[in-house]
Amino acid sequence: MHRFLAIDDREDNLISLQAILKNVRPEDEIITAMSGVEGIEKAVRLRPDLILLDISMPAMDGFEVCSLLKSKPETMYIPIILLTAYHTDSKSRVYGLEQGAEAFLSKPIDEGELIAQINAMLRLKVAEESLRVENRQLENRVRERTRALEKSRRQYQFLFDFAPDIYCTLDDENRIVAANQFGASYLGYQKEELQGKEFLTLIHQDDRKAAQRIVASSRNQGVPSNTEPFRLMRKDGSFLWVSLRANAPELLHESESNVLLILHDVTEEQEVLAALHQSEMELRTLYNNLSVGIYRSTRDGQIVFANPALLEMLKCDSLEELQSGNLPEQFAYNRTEFERIMTRYKAVSGYETRIRRHDGSWIDVRENAVIVPDEDGEIQYYEGTLEDITHKVKAERDLMVSERRFRVLAETAKDAILGFDRDGGLLIWNSAAASMFFLDSELHMGTACKGLIADLDSDQLLAIAQDRKEESSRSQVVERICRRTDGSEFPADLTLSEIESFDRVRVFAVVRDITERKKHEREREETLRFAQEALRVKSLFIANMSHEIRTPLNSLLGFTSLLEDSLADHLSEEQKEYFHIVEESGSRLFKTVHHILDLSHIESGGLTAHFEQFSLAEVVKNINREMQAAFLEKGLTSVLMIEDDPLMIEADHYMVSQTLTNILENAIKYSERGGIIIRAGVVEQEIHVSVKDNGVGISEDFLPYVFTEFAQESQGYTKKYQGLGLGLALAKRYVELNNGRIEVESEKNKGSKFTLVFPALSEHTAVSSINGKENAS
Repeated sequence: MHRFLAIDDREDNLISLQAILKNVRPEDEIITAMSGVEGIEKAVRLRPDLILLDISMPAMDGFEVCSLLKSKPETMYIPIILLTAYHTDSKSRVYGLEQGAEAFLSKPIDEGELIAQINAMLRLKVAEESLRVENRQLENRVRERTRALEKSRRQYQFLFDFAPDIYCTLDDENRIVAANQFGASYLGYQKEELQGKEFLTLIHQDDRKAAQRIVASSRNQGVPSNTEPFRLMRKDGSFLWVSLRANAPELLHESESNVLLILHDVTEEQEVLAALHQSEMELRTLYNNLSVGIYRSTRDGQIVFANPALLEMLKCDSLEELQSGNLPEQFAYNRTEFERIMTRYKAVSGYETRIRRHDGSWIDVRENAVIVPDEDGEIQYYEGTLEDITHKVKAERDLMVSERRFRVLAETAKDAILGFDRDGGLLIWNSAAASMFFLDSELHMGTACKGLIADLDSDQLLAIAQDRKEESSRSQVVERICRRTDGSEFPADLTLSEIESFDRVRVFAVVRDITERKKHEREREETLRFAQEALRVKSLFIANMSHEIRTPLNSLLGFTSLLEDSLADHLSEEQKEYFHIVEESGSRLFKTVHHILDLSHIESGGLTAHFEQFSLAEVVKNINREMQAAFLEKGLTSVLMIEDDPLMIEADHYMVSQTLTNILENAIKYSERGGIIIRAGVVEQEIHVSVKDNGVGISEDFLPYVFTEFAQESQGYTKKYQGLGLGLALAKRYVELNNGRIEVESEKNKGSKFTLVFPALSEHTAVSSINGKENAS
């Protein structure tokens, strides 16, 4: 049977608690108290096994009652469960636990949770009581052992003081009067050999002055004297370390001597001390060079020792700076839980927390510590280590966030995501995979990858994933046939990734159903095939037609010219004009057919550039000369501005010449007045040739279509300028076949500027302005 104490200022709450407890634990006794004072009195007098304590009470609230109960030796080990309907925030919970409460329940109280907490507290109380009994028994055994050790120590001290050592008496000249048999033998002498020997001659010369002062001090002051160990020489010349105790003559009752020396061999002790000193030096070196912080602190957190690593970790320049405040206050280090663990288990291992350093920054640390007790077994110091695990904690936190993001991303992804273990068994999948493969969590867990991805077993799965990992520069997408759980198949793009640490998953597969894409690809290929065939037929038709037209047209133009020359003396002015119109129309038709034929050759891939090196400057000059008649006919002038440089390029001479001719013909056709400026020079290691006119210009809306075949801004039978719109389209294709580009700038009614750009053959390190000779024609 157990006894419970319920403390609450409201009677209805006490009745409700009694009813709950009696219903579940009818054999237990329930005591009630309606105030904190009454509850403390009954707790001290009746010693209940458990206290149920309401927080919100007048005069003395539950926090204060809990603190008082935990401070009294009669009640400090009674488990307390705090009950509240208002103080449910985390700050209140923490405060209640800091006052010593073992648990915290919110009202209205869940019966199951209350009973579970009570059972847990009772088990905890039984375990703690058993531990306290064991501790008391252990303390009794320790006290008995301590008394026995103290008795043994006194006996050992007695034996040590009077055990056989080297005894000798000295006269007033420090000569040996007598020596005991043990001492003489120990030094390798007969007793008679030592008599009359000056004592200081047996001492190492570096220690003689110190020994002489001890003997003189004992002789003069008449009290026993102790000295630091010094070296005493044996007969064979070897030395041993001895401690010296000198007694005054009145203690010896010997008239023939005035001092007694007791020499005790401490050679082994000196060796141990030397080894201990060496060990301490090595340990201190280790402390000073360890990357882990080492400390010793008092129970209240005052640091009394810290190695350099700890000072650096806590951003302190010295131990004094660290000692200027205690650890809980200076570094906001909450030691409540730490103290509880240390009290219960006498040590902590792997305790992780956060502390604020001297500069205000925070770090995560892992602490290991033990208790250093005093002679009475009470806590004297804590000794431990602090390890900065900020990067580890951040990495773990980042990993958790990454995994959480992955899971969210996986569930929102449209592609199916499958996770396989090392043996190729299916472990996890997202919603898209469940819909795509018809997966059921109960039926298909562990399904072999070969059953979902055709002809892909576990070894191949892992091998492909590792290949993709090692050859990250290559595409990670492979095309495979996938199989649904109902047996149907579909094509898919598959991306495999090997994962080193994600639960038990070894390989992730991202699957995208490409059934529709495959269908569209087939349709696109079929459409492309028809388009290519149509283009081929069109090009063939244009080429054949152009050929059939150009051949007879050559004959017509030739015979017309011959006929005009034959009848030159018999033709009237009107007839001559007729011949001129025929020749002009024929030339225009011939040029049109020629353009169509070249364009069809380019589109069919039959026309290729024949590269050679030549001077672009010479080409520009020659074409300008050839076009002078056309300039004069329209009443225009040409201004030629060329750098003093051959402007060497590597291109197809015919195509470059034809391009410049087409652009100049366009400039002449669309200009009614003024001049046409032709510039050629080097700009940023490229060769630029520009043709600028003052013609009708091109509107902003038509500018994107200026290089399109059969496109002209003026349309219909009333258009002012004749032509099919092939010259600029052909010029653009010529330039692109020669690794160049063509640029256009234009404004309606203000003229146009066309620029051809080719890569230069020679180095031009600086940007050149086009400064050439101006030739006006």
